[in-house]
Amino acid sequence: MILIIDLNGLALKLGNLNYFHVCFVYCRCHDLHENLLLSIHSTLKAGGIALITFSHHIPGLELQDLSFFEKAKKMGFQSKFIKTFTGQAMWSDKMVQLYLYSLEKP
Repeated sequence: MILIIDLNGLALKLGNLNYFHVCFVYCRCHDLHENLLLSIHSTLKAGGIALITFSHHIPGLELQDLSFFEKAKKMGFQSKFIKTFTGQAMWSDKMVQLYLYSLEKP
C-alpha cells in the first residue's frame, strides 16, 4: 500500500513547515506505543511535527489503536486529525479507511 501526500500543500496548511518526520503506526504494536512516542519525542525539536498514518487492521481493537493519541497527549503532544483516505489494505484487495494525524511536540 502506498499513500502519496502532497507534503508541500500539507505543509502550507500546517504552518509553512519545510519538513516532517513521518511515522507509520500499526495496530499490532499497542504494547509499543509508549516506546514509539518516546522515539518521536526524542527526535523532534520543540514545535516539530510528526505525521502519523494508520488504518484499523483488527476489528474490535479500534479504541486500542486510538489510545496512541491519548498517550501522546499525556506526554504533552498536541494531536490533530488531518484527513481520512480510502486505500487498499496491505494484505488483501479490500479497501480500507486510512487516517492521517499530526503530533506537535511542545
